[in-house]
Amino acid sequence: MFARVSTAVNVRVSTAKRFAKNWTMRILSGGPVALVAFAGVNWIFDNVGYVACVEGGSMQPVLNPIWPKYDWVFLSCFAVRNYDVKRGDVVTIISPHDPKELFIKRVMGLQGDIVETLNYRRKHVRVPKGHCWLEGDNHKKSIDSNDFGPVPLALVQSKAIGIVWPWERRQFLEHEVDVATGAERVTTKEDLEKFIP
Repeated sequence: MFARVSTAVNVRVSTAKRFAKNWTMRILSGGPVALVAFAGVNWIFDNVGYVACVEGGSMQPVLNPIWPKYDWVFLSCFAVRNYDVKRGDVVTIISPHDPKELFIKRVMGLQGDIVETLNYRRKHVRVPKGHCWLEGDNHKKSIDSNDFGPVPLALVQSKAIGIVWPWERRQFLEHEVDVATGAERVTTKEDLEKFIP
């Protein structure tokens, strides 16, 4: 019961949730016990979290630093249940272009922040209400907000808590924006309020 999370474009994702639903539907003929099992598995995936394989290089060196080895991460759906995301969080989103794809990116800006973009159609973007600005840590290999703009918070599916496999890389993920990930390109709403009375 695992999922693949893409950091690249056009990679089909068979989520653990979809896998569990298909598997459970096959044994539904088992009666009420199977129905309760299906409901329980579905609730866990929707409300608690699951383990997923991260493909691609857009989050290097944090995820998948040794190519072509993949990192497996625990994704917490519970952590983002009220759209409670912070700058620096590594989150999964439903692709704005294809709802069958999941991307994993870092939150760089929240509503009200001004972001200096890398190759978006405008040099500076104020993140609108109910949106966030997402970028991969490896900008050369990332399809992110610099390509499709601010992302609605409703597309955020989960927060990556930590790497669970390979064993020698298991660790909690750091959830902060620093100079290496582009902190100097974001003017936060709080910083703006200091200068504007």
